[in-house]
Amino acid sequence: MRWFFLIVSTLFLEVNAEAQFFKRGTPGPANRIIEAQSQFGNTLEIYPGFPSADASYRISASYRTQGDTSKIWQRRYRYPETGVTFSYANYGNTDILGESYDLRYQFQLSRIISKRFEFTQRLSMGGMYFNNPFDYINNPDNIVAGSNLAFNLELGLGLRYFITKQVAASAEFSFFHASNAHRKIPNVGYNIPLFGASISYYVKPYIQPDKRRPDVDFDRSVRLNVRGAVGFFQFGTSAVNGPTQLAYLLSVYASKRVKPGNNIQFGIDAYYNASYRMYLESNEPSQLESSFANSSCIVLWIGNEFIYNHFGMVIQAGPYLHNPFMKFYIEYSDSDSGMERLRAFISGRFGVNYYLRNPWEHFKNNAFIGMYVKSQMTVADFFEVTAGYQF
Repeated sequence: MRWFFLIVSTLFLEVNAEAQFFKRGTPGPANRIIEAQSQFGNTLEIYPGFPSADASYRISASYRTQGDTSKIWQRRYRYPETGVTFSYANYGNTDILGESYDLRYQFQLSRIISKRFEFTQRLSMGGMYFNNPFDYINNPDNIVAGSNLAFNLELGLGLRYFITKQVAASAEFSFFHASNAHRKIPNVGYNIPLFGASISYYVKPYIQPDKRRPDVDFDRSVRLNVRGAVGFFQFGTSAVNGPTQLAYLLSVYASKRVKPGNNIQFGIDAYYNASYRMYLESNEPSQLESSFANSSCIVLWIGNEFIYNHFGMVIQAGPYLHNPFMKFYIEYSDSDSGMERLRAFISGRFGVNYYLRNPWEHFKNNAFIGMYVKSQMTVADFFEVTAGYQF
């Protein structure tokens, strides 16, 4: 009887301890997290002549913080973890593809599954250095990285398990992309689906945020936005060591908050591409005369902006209303690729804005600066530096 009582008591204590494993409430003041991660995957060979390679692997170290009760956006997103990540990567062919080192900003959301399990969503972006990029003489086979410096983006979904209140293990699937945004060619870029595992240490015992997110007041009015940008790129896809070209863009669009951190956008872009004019003047094709209109484009687009703190992550896409040069250029190149032909009809953009005043508190009369990658279908077109104003 005594053994039965002892077993029942032990089970009761274990169940009760599991139920009370975490406190639930406000994580603040800010906790600090140190994480080590290992990832592996195969680079997608999406372009003819892609160098053969074994599996890629990445090793990363991250430092993040969580929990600041003074910030509205932190409370709304249930105290995400934000910080920096440093990574080393080997792409399975050091003779051609080399290795890279990168530094990224990281933003991670979590959703509670149980007392110890959480579902995680992670975004990271930043800059990187390749130690063996394309070189016309010494490394002509590296069509993937055309320059030492490039941009990168990674999106990940994972499952996190808390071993103790301060130690967690995670498994994650992510997609990694890196390119120089067509600033220098060749620029096929890296596209790698990755599987990873990580271990995280929380300096203070982890506190699970309340499941219910606080209500946040926000302005639902439609706002007018205007921005100007300068684009930097090299013209073409195969000619190397050419001069940096410029594009000049004006964008006018309407935006509306549908959620406190979600802005839908609808607008029109017009831009002049100096390299189009240069090509028409130097080649004098009979099919298309050299003019400002034939060197310009107009795009109608719809987009979404994910807002956190002072930042807005922007994704836009839409059809070209006017793109005479690219239609001529693709027809002239006699391309049989359907994806290549769509470059003359579909435009895209991904980038980040920084608002001078916090957009969670200031919904109008707010200036911003930003950096974007403009694309034609899935091909990078140019890298934009922009400044604008929300009325």
